[in-house]
Formats: sequence, C-alpha cells, structure tokens
Amino acid sequence: MTTAELLLLGIVTFILIDFAAGRVIDFLNESNKDVALTGVAAEIYNPDEYAKSLEYGTAKYKVEIDHCNCHCNNAFSHHFGLVCLAG
Repeated sequence: MTTAELLLLGIVTFILIDFAAGRVIDFLNESNKDVALTGVAAEIYNPDEYAKSLEYGTAKYKVEIDHCNCHCNNAFSHHFGLVCLAG
C-alpha cells in the first residue's frame, strides 16, 4: 500500500470509529435518562428544568436517529453535520 492509501484508510477508519462510538454513547445516554438525580446534582439542578432538559435530549436523539436512517446519509455527513437533501 502506498502512503496515500494508508492515509485514506486511516481517515476513513477514524470517521467510522467516531461515528460508531457516537451512536453507542448516544444510546447509552438515552437509555439511562430515567435515573433520578441524587446527591449534589439534586441540589444544583431544578427538577422541572432537568425534566425539560431530558425531554429536549430525547427529541434531539430521535431527530438524530431519523437523520441517520436517511438513505443518503453516511459517516461523513453525520460527522460533519450535513443535512440529507435527497427526497
């Protein structure tokens, strides 16, 4: 393999790993949202504002899932926040 091919392979691998790790982290965050605030966090955050923030996070997660299911999406467009415009 030439240096250019190795560099391309490294970049593509990095983007795919970043994409996969992001999806796993988003899933774990979404699946643990039903855990109540405890300790210092309960003293800092207003429960109503915290619940509102969780709702926003859930809506954002659903939009990201819908965006990732778009037929023109790929790791590049997801990583750089490009919008799928194909109909």
